[in-house]
Amino acid sequence: MTEMFIMLLCGLTTGILVALAVYFSIGKLADSDRLRWRAEQDKDSNKIVLPLKIQAYERLILLCERISVNALILRLQKSGMNSKQLQMEMVKTIRAEFDHNIAQQLYVSTKTWESIKTAKEETIKAVNIASSKVKDDAESMQLISILFEIVTRMEKMPTEVAIEIIKNEARSVI
Repeated sequence: MTEMFIMLLCGLTTGILVALAVYFSIGKLADSDRLRWRAEQDKDSNKIVLPLKIQAYERLILLCERISVNALILRLQKSGMNSKQLQMEMVKTIRAEFDHNIAQQLYVSTKTWESIKTAKEETIKAVNIASSKVKDDAESMQLISILFEIVTRMEKMPTEVAIEIIKNEARSVI
C-alpha cells in the first residue's frame, strides 16, 4: 500500500509538473503572439498616423510663417490704412490662422503645441505694444516702423523658435 501510494504520488507530481510546463509554454506562445499582433497593429497604425503627423507639421510651419510679422505686413498693409486698422487686421488674422489649425495639436507634442501658442501670443503682444506707441489715426507705416523696432530687438522671432521646434520633432518622427 505504501509503495502504491508513493507511485501514485510520483505519478501525480510528474503530471502536475508536465501540466505546469505545458501551461507556461502556452502562456509564452500566447505572449509572443500578442506581441507580434501588437507590432502588426502598430505598423498598420503608423501607415495611417505618420502621414497625418507629417501633414500637421507642414500645416503648423505654414501657420507660423503666415503669422510672422513680415508676412502679416506684406499681406495686410494697404494704402490709406491707419495704424489702428492695421493692428486690428493683424490681430484678427493671427487669431483666425491659429483657430483654423487648432486641431493639429492632436498630432504634435505638448512642447511643440505650446511653442506655437507662444508664437501666436508673442506676435499679438508685439503688434499691440507697437500700436500703443502710435496714435490710432496715424499712418500704418508708423505702426510698421515701431513694430520692426520691437522685432529687431528680439533675439529670435517667436515664430522662428516654434518652427525650429516643429522641425526637430518632425525629424525625430520621420
